[in-house]
Amino acid sequence: MLSFFYRYGLFLGLFFASFSSLLGQKSFPTLQELQLQPKAEAFLQTAIAQFDGQRYRQAIVALEQAMQANEEGQLSDILFYYKALCYLELEEFEAAKNQLDTAISFVDNKAHYYYYRATALLQLGQNQAAYLELDKSLKLQANNPKAWLKKGLLLQQKQAYRQALMAYEQALSYQPNWSEALYYKGILLLQLGMAQKGCSCLEEAKNLGLDKAARAQSQYCQIKSN
Repeated sequence: MLSFFYRYGLFLGLFFASFSSLLGQKSFPTLQELQLQPKAEAFLQTAIAQFDGQRYRQAIVALEQAMQANEEGQLSDILFYYKALCYLELEEFEAAKNQLDTAISFVDNKAHYYYYRATALLQLGQNQAAYLELDKSLKLQANNPKAWLKKGLLLQQKQAYRQALMAYEQALSYQPNWSEALYYKGILLLQLGMAQKGCSCLEEAKNLGLDKAARAQSQYCQIKSN
């Protein structure tokens, strides 16, 4: 049986590097989804082109110009949200959080706003606040596997292992064969001393092409449970 110290150390060694790899692909919606004033549309098109080209500072400048041209204010929450995405890419997490605070002050029923605010808070080390944001996001949109996975990681950090396992299983129910969720579920099962099941999850994740699952399997699955 894996010792508790070994199992807990196993998780701590993986936890703090986990969230940056789970930011997810961020993108702007297509212009066809929005009703835009002509000037604002032109600036937003520029912002999208800059964002897609990974020129995030230039995208922020174009978004600020779009804000000035957004005379009726109907796009205010969206433009602040877009700025937050740019700051997340720049790893300026306090700025990202501030932009999301403003976006939510305009519109408070968009699940992805809370999800990305949780992402920023996690990077700022404000885990309890991030947990609350994930709950808000999931109440508005329960079928977000990335939100369930992040919630599971936070529960696992708090040693709420059974709840964490349920969160990982929820993530996999919405996105079956997701290598990241299988990987963290496998690590959790190893922590719980369920070596056979944990190694089976790592094997699945490895077969789906996740390199860190292959490394973890090689490192931890040589130890047999009694």
